Amino acid sequence: MRSVVSFALFILLISKTFCQESFLNDSVAILGSENKNFFAEIFPNERMNNLSYRLIAYDMHKGRIVNSIDGFVTSRISISRPLKLVSVLGVEVEKTSDGNIQKKSNGHDGLIILTSSLKVFLSIDSVMTYSWNPTGEKVAYIKGFRKQEKTMFVPTGVFILDVKSKKSEKIADSGYDIQWAGFDSYIYIQDWSGVLRYNTSTKYLQKVGNKGIYFSADGKYYLCPGYEGKGFELFDAQSNQQVVLNSINTGDANFFQWLGGSQLVAGDMFLQKKIIDVKTGTVRKTFNGKVFAFNPHTSEIWFHMDKKVFKELNQSKIDKIKLDH
Repeated sequence: MRSVVSFALFILLISKTFCQESFLNDSVAILGSENKNFFAEIFPNERMNNLSYRLIAYDMHKGRIVNSIDGFVTSRISISRPLKLVSVLGVEVEKTSDGNIQKKSNGHDGLIILTSSLKVFLSIDSVMTYSWNPTGEKVAYIKGFRKQEKTMFVPTGVFILDVKSKKSEKIADSGYDIQWAGFDSYIYIQDWSGVLRYNTSTKYLQKVGNKGIYFSADGKYYLCPGYEGKGFELFDAQSNQQVVLNSINTGDANFFQWLGGSQLVAGDMFLQKKIIDVKTGTVRKTFNGKVFAFNPHTSEIWFHMDKKVFKELNQSKIDKIKLDH
């Protein structure tokens, strides 16, 4: 899911209902297998005026918080399958005597992987971005450092982490975005020179003709997002020719997410979005609201209607869309 992400973890089990807790309009990831429908959301502790943050695990079926951990500010969250490990890009923080937030002394700053009970399993500092492999046993990530007042990221390498052994191996020298594709299990790296593809079986790295790395579930199409702004371009994976969607202005879209097959959700992050069958160009569904969870395996989307970015949502209505293949 490409969208704005803020501050902490929220796990819920839900169909179509009303939330019992106030929570932030923010991104969520899926926890567990297709039939469990667990999600994770980022959540601030003690309202917006308190700059302390808490990762919480909330079971909507039980209607209560089941686990929590304090002191994280995150910029991205995702969950592995089927190992059920929670991963965040973030930093451990603490509050100073004057009420400000600073990095915790000897705290983690980068990729942090936690168990489903929110215990830190391992961490790797200075990670810019990462992608789980389809089985949830390994993570590909890009490491580096920031300069020029932290506005520029300089990569120092691309690595694969084996979660069980906690060992990493370097596979490339540079890159600024990465995706571990599900359809062919190759790792795709967006580099300044173009797109690189890494074969995990042969350990062969090669430059390919693709112009982006966000592939559809069936591998027939891929996206290249506007890294310096909004919008994206859509391409046919076999010919690498651009595909034009008449049903949406891809140059203005600030949200996109692949579902099963070649189905694409795209549009405004908080307002109107369309579910498009890219193969036929048919709009299958139009809806308004903030997507907070999705399941690409079952083509289910959960969303709510609030349009304000940082407004706490009391009794927020959650709707679900499920598409038939």
